[in-house]
This record gives sequence, structure tokens and C-alpha cells, in this order.
Amino acid sequence: MSDRDDFSELIGSARNVTKCSSFYFNGRIRYGTKGEKVEERFLCMNAFRVYICSIKIPVKIESQFNILSIKLIDRTSDSHVIIETEEKQVHSLYSLHDKASIQPFLLILIRNLHAVFPHRLQAIVEIRPENEYDKLLRLSNEYYEDILNGIRPCGGFSVRYECACDLYQSSCHKYVQNLINMSVMG
Repeated sequence: MSDRDDFSELIGSARNVTKCSSFYFNGRIRYGTKGEKVEERFLCMNAFRVYICSIKIPVKIESQFNILSIKLIDRTSDSHVIIETEEKQVHSLYSLHDKASIQPFLLILIRNLHAVFPHRLQAIVEIRPENEYDKLLRLSNEYYEDILNGIRPCGGFSVRYECACDLYQSSCHKYVQNLINMSVMG
């Protein structure tokens, strides 16, 4: 079996265990587990949740968090980022190889956060170093220019609502999203 087949099987197993039909990002990383210990993991993300999974099939979710629970993003280098959540969990993510970058994940994460908090992201999530926010947002906007153009109807209510429902583990009702979006457009 080739590496490509193994990776496809890994993605399929992750989709099954996370119950996500698709991911905004997926890839192998190194993850700081205990103290200085770093192990290979599978990182995947949908619109509002980040999953850190084992790399053995069947995949097991080792850690997960909703993007609304993020309080700090500290980009220490191109290949290392630290994410701290409300639950005081610290997630230390490293690129798989020293010369690789974790920036593609970071750009998607920033874009998803910005979709939920288009005007107040910096007040909610601390981003370090301080000069990183504008740079990451600019790169993220350039990367996603074709996909998301401007703010959605009602300031992105649908995304915020779905994200909040996931965070508080309550039912997300599509008819609520549709009703708000249709009343704004109609």
C-alpha cells in the first residue's frame, strides 16, 4: 500500500470517528504530549472544531476543541504554534518536518475565526507575536479570496450559530439559520 493510500485511509477513518463529511484542513503533525515529549498525530479541522487524532487506524480522537474556546494563538516559529483554550488546555503543534510550515493550518484557523468574529477577533483571541494578526489575516484573505467574498448575510450569523451550538453541545437547527438568512435577503 502506498503512502497516498495510507493517508486516504487515515482521512476516511478520521471522517468516520469525527462524523465530519469533509475537513477544511487535514495533515500529519507532531504534537507536544507531556513535557518535552512530541509524537506524530493527525490534525484535522472542520468549520468550527479542531481534532487531534492518533495515526493508527482506526483513528482515535485524542483531543479536540471548538474554535470559540481559543483564548491564545502563539506562533513561536513557522513550524510551531501553541494554542490555549478556555479549559486551560495547551496544544503545542509542530510541523511534521523541521523545514515544513504549520502556516496552512494557521491560515484556515484564522479565517474560520474571522468568519465568526469579523470585527472583534483581536478582542477575543490573543495572537502572539503582536504583529502576526494583520499578517495572518491578510494572508488568509488572499488565500480564500475566491471562496469567501465579504461578510455573509446578517454578518455571518449562520456560522456563529452553528459554532455556538457545537461549543455548548446543543442542537443546531438549520431552519433557524435559513429563516434569518432569508429574512435578511428578502
